[in-house]
Amino acid sequence: CIITASNYISQKIAFHIVLSSLLINYGRNYISYNVLSPKFPIIT
Repeated sequence: CIITASNYISQKIAFHIVLSSLLINYGRNYISYNVLSPKFPIIT
């Protein structure tokens, strides 16, 4: 019972780590794509 509980907790922790890293990567790509790149074409 203790083994299954610790296994479940470690699985939840690993899932949260993967999810948060995916969200961080998505946020970085979103910011770099929408904020750093110009939204309108530059007219020279």
